Amino acid sequence: MGGCFSKKSINKENLVFSQEKNNCVSNLPNTVTNFSMNPYTNMEGGNKGFSNYSAVNYDRRRLSVSQSDPVNDSDINDIPRGRAVFNASYKDSPQFKPSEFMTPSGIHNGILNDFNNQKADSFELGNSRRRLSVTGMLSQRAQETFESKAEEVIGNDSGNSELQRGIGYVCRKGLKPESPNQDDFFILKTENWGLFGVFDGHGPFGHDVSNFIQKDMPALILKDKQWKTHPQDVLHYAFIKANQRLQEHVLETNQFDCSLSGTTATVILHLPLENRIIAAHVGDSRSVLARWSRSGRVLEAVDLTNDHKPNSESEKRRIIAAGGQVKRIEGDIPYRVFIKGKMYPGLAMSRAIGDTLGYQAGIIPEPDINTFQIQPEKDAFILICSDGVWEFISSQEAVDIVAEGGSSDAQLSAEKLAREAWRRWIQEEGNVVDDITVQVIYLQS
Repeated sequence: MGGCFSKKSINKENLVFSQEKNNCVSNLPNTVTNFSMNPYTNMEGGNKGFSNYSAVNYDRRRLSVSQSDPVNDSDINDIPRGRAVFNASYKDSPQFKPSEFMTPSGIHNGILNDFNNQKADSFELGNSRRRLSVTGMLSQRAQETFESKAEEVIGNDSGNSELQRGIGYVCRKGLKPESPNQDDFFILKTENWGLFGVFDGHGPFGHDVSNFIQKDMPALILKDKQWKTHPQDVLHYAFIKANQRLQEHVLETNQFDCSLSGTTATVILHLPLENRIIAAHVGDSRSVLARWSRSGRVLEAVDLTNDHKPNSESEKRRIIAAGGQVKRIEGDIPYRVFIKGKMYPGLAMSRAIGDTLGYQAGIIPEPDINTFQIQPEKDAFILICSDGVWEFISSQEAVDIVAEGGSSDAQLSAEKLAREAWRRWIQEEGNVVDDITVQVIYLQS
């Protein structure tokens, strides 16, 4: 059996999920059951009992995930059997029926090849003759600090192309010696639409989870022929289905574990012919629209997504109702989600893909979906960034930094924003920097 904590089942009609107790956690690698990145130690280095945790590892006090207590069989036995995690119904779109088209073992094969080889029968591409894809890749070696993530740029419009005009992107490894770059991303674009995604992994196998979802998510969306007629529903279903397929993949292959590892996911669908943007997300990889003010003199930031933080009132109520706790440990920075009476998973977000051990604490993969009508005369560009940017830079500051350039400077602007994010981390934390991903997408390039 793979290392995934829970096995998920799905009712395809109304997407009601249930979890079954699975004893595979006792077989997890030591890197999971004896989690080395332990923020809950006192300043002298000794572990304390649950009620006595009073200080955190200073180096990890701003990072996304924490976990201190080893996860053992007695913890797993506390999990209720067959308990519903959440419901995600499509009662408002009765014509939408989720598509089933691939088995877990064939998830990634040929997806980008089909896209870039103009197989219009595989993707609903319309009359698009040019297409471009840029995707992150797992590194095959240890990466240096602030090194760019390996990437694959393919398509019949790659290189210095018209489709790349007005798009800038950066994905850099942070200053976290114990882990590789756990951020990931994709950019898919034709003349008629653009699909963009940013994923911020966390936990021992966060880089594997974010890379898996980065590959699977666009396939789930674009292979569904209903994405043009019911884009919100297709995006919603893609998040939930990707979470299920992640767990199936782990159980089938035993390549990595997702019980204490997961990822944020922010996906933006841009439909320029309709002047429309659809934003779907879980977690805190924020997307921001830059819109000219009424005076036309300054660009103002409009958040397209709202960070899923556990201390927001609605998320906190949902977490408590699910049996979780929201607390901030002395010396820590963010509020985190814990299983009641336990010191894990310690997530600084309330929604994520993966993190199956957190289901009983209210961690869910269900996205928020927001639709925005673009005003071509006012709306300049979109930013999608991991929280390596947003930890110390506000939405308005990020817009101001990028606005110093123009659409022809999109790549330089993305690099400038990433460098400023890095500088702020060093200034505030000294020897810790989160991974940093930036996408700059001009709407009129």
